[in-house]
Amino acid sequence: MSPARICLYLLLAIAGAAPASAAEPDPARCVAPSFSYDAAAALESCAALLKNDALSDSERARLLTLRGRSLKVQQQLDAAIDDFEAALALKPGDVDILLQRAWAAFDKRDFDKVGWIVEKVLTADPNNPTAYEIYGSVAFRLKDYPAAKGFYDRAVALRPDFVHARFNRLVLYKITGAHRAVVEEADALLALDNPELDTLYAMLEKKRVTYRTMTRLERALIFETMGQTEQAERAFADWIAVEPNAVAFGYRAAFHERHEHYEQALADLDSALADDPTFWLLHHTQGRVYYYTHRDEDAIRAESRAIALNPDAGVSYWIRAVSERRLKQDDAALQDALKAVAVDRGVLALKIETLTKLGYLQIGPNDTKNPVPALAAAVQACMLDEECW
Repeated sequence: MSPARICLYLLLAIAGAAPASAAEPDPARCVAPSFSYDAAAALESCAALLKNDALSDSERARLLTLRGRSLKVQQQLDAAIDDFEAALALKPGDVDILLQRAWAAFDKRDFDKVGWIVEKVLTADPNNPTAYEIYGSVAFRLKDYPAAKGFYDRAVALRPDFVHARFNRLVLYKITGAHRAVVEEADALLALDNPELDTLYAMLEKKRVTYRTMTRLERALIFETMGQTEQAERAFADWIAVEPNAVAFGYRAAFHERHEHYEQALADLDSALADDPTFWLLHHTQGRVYYYTHRDEDAIRAESRAIALNPDAGVSYWIRAVSERRLKQDDAALQDALKAVAVDRGVLALKIETLTKLGYLQIGPNDTKNPVPALAAAVQACMLDEECW
């Protein structure tokens, strides 16, 4: 047989071959959110499992609840609520599903609904610690800090190893200036023999981190807040000794930057970026160090990388703006400064305060309905003043 005919047969065989079937979703991935899980894969897996018409009501409710939790992680709150409601229709009064529904209502700021659900839970289970934690979180959101503490205390009394409630109480202590209590709560948390310290997670500047990491971070930072610099340095060193990752090195770099130890900051940033080059905050901290050391072109490159990773990073637009200003790139500086206050409410609030104190911003009676033109003019004036930061 000639080579040409062999090629022809091969081509015909390939053309006639049945297409490879797509991989079936792994049922084992329809799980509750955790530090290491994949939300998209969980959603796909749960959806595939829910197609089975032979599921019992109990199993369908379980899968709907798991899918709802993943939808909630992805901020699809309305869809998550639909799943929780469908699950409750199959298992009315189920406490675990009710608690998930309450958290979804909390995220929607529907606090009346939260209260109605939590009372239903407490009627069925008067000593449910999560119910009290949810009440504490509502009180905290409403800035009723004494009530929040009371509810968190109750939750922890009912379940002493309750990681989430303890960490929320730690944050409450920090907000209310109870600095020594932050240290004590952090030490108590880190002493817990509870795997949830490493399986549950929080979001830190758009990065998923464990509660153990969050607790170590808050412990180090509170010493700095208290003015105990040596204690803060020791806390960072102890943390890095057991968890040498991007968060630990990155936040110690920011600590060094605040104390003008720029070479140490850059060294820590090298270690942090080697661990996770996609964490935008590291590039922003690097940009700040470069700005303060008058390496403006390097600052612009670092902040540009931060912005590429997190387009909502108003702080990065602002550092890039003041770096561009120093290089006499006035048009680019103005555009970045305006972008900073447009995309980031935190930067907007800070700059309104700063620009008002400096006399650049004066909101008159005619500006109250639309302060944007006055703010834009103030930002433009600021960018023409080397002393305006």
